[in-house]
Amino acid sequence: MSRGAEFSRRIASDERDGVRERREHHQADENQREHLLAVHGIEFDGTDKTVTFTE
Repeated sequence: MSRGAEFSRRIASDERDGVRERREHHQADENQREHLLAVHGIEFDGTDKTVTFTE
């Protein structure tokens, strides 16, 4: 494999890793929101520091 092809392969791999990392982070945020709502009755939209308490 040429140096250019190897470099391109590594960039593509890094991009996939970045997408995977963002997806995992997003899933963790979703899980945390579900936990807050289910256990504590707190609704959190993730955009700021405010929370809404539900009954």
